[in-house]
Amino acid sequence: SNPSFRNIMNLSWVGLLMLIGFPFVFGICKSRFGTNCMTIDDPGARVYFAYFNWNSTCFAYQDGHYCMINLGYLQPCDCSQDCGCKESKENVEIEDLKCDSSSVKDYRGCENIKKIFCPLTAKSNGQTYPNTLCQYCGENRQICGGQICDSDILTQGDKDDILKIHNDFRSKVARGEEHRGVGGSQPPAANMNRLTWDDNLALSAQMWALQCPNAHDKNRLTPEFHDHPYVWVGQNLAFLWSSVKSSNRNYEDMIKGWYNEVSDFPSKNVKNYSNAGAKGVVGHYTTMIWGSTKKIGCGFVHHYDRTQLNNPYKKTLVCNYGKGGNILGQEVYQIGKPGSKCPKGNEKGLCL
Repeated sequence: SNPSFRNIMNLSWVGLLMLIGFPFVFGICKSRFGTNCMTIDDPGARVYFAYFNWNSTCFAYQDGHYCMINLGYLQPCDCSQDCGCKESKENVEIEDLKCDSSSVKDYRGCENIKKIFCPLTAKSNGQTYPNTLCQYCGENRQICGGQICDSDILTQGDKDDILKIHNDFRSKVARGEEHRGVGGSQPPAANMNRLTWDDNLALSAQMWALQCPNAHDKNRLTPEFHDHPYVWVGQNLAFLWSSVKSSNRNYEDMIKGWYNEVSDFPSKNVKNYSNAGAKGVVGHYTTMIWGSTKKIGCGFVHHYDRTQLNNPYKKTLVCNYGKGGNILGQEVYQIGKPGSKCPKGNEKGLCL
């Protein structure tokens, strides 16, 4: 597997000795994205060049040529007289770790999906955004590289796990048992709904996950959540990187990361949502526990990110929430006796 930075440091002197007397081409060049490539003489770079046996600034790696733009981060580059393009022995060793996207569902052109979702456009600041399920169909091979190891949330067990983790956290808040927060404990909720699974939200979340994203999409509306100015779909993203391939999907770790933002959320903002007075990012937490939200659907991708040397295996969890929250000036939930505003009764403080 790819070495940790500690291993690189421990073995660097051996590698540096191997450099002596070997013909290298360490010219100055740019990646295909216009970023300056690091040379062996840049601070900290010599250790990487020695350990991975890179013998040029633009070196052979997997199915192409790459250069290092920051310590441990790669981008594609083109061979040139300045950069040089000598082969790297690491090429053979890394090949065994590749994932092949065989787990990715074949959406067969998405014709039926597009008939439903293409009419659901979203407008913001005078701009119109196409629906994610109209814009994309399957894996984004340019970004994911055909190296997805695992994807999709198909089993009822996975869905139940995600629902239980969410509802347990919502119940904790609803019953007034969450004592963290800026200014004191979070108040109990009179109207917090129990979340249930929604296949359309999950389909949209999975399609976005298959783009191997680093940010939110612009339009994840569904037929149920689209036709009112204050009815929209919220979204949480979580990423987890590792140096080894693992079948553990780590749902609880990623969802707990969202929830733990409660420590930075001012309890007084429950009545009138804003991030005023917050000690850090709190939007993932409030998306999770927004009282009027009833539905959730999530997507998952585990792929090999060849631009990451030390921790190339990346897990992405995308969860969509309907209707979405985080609307400035609205209440996060009604404060009151747990479940007292639930028309059909409650269980553990959550409306049925």
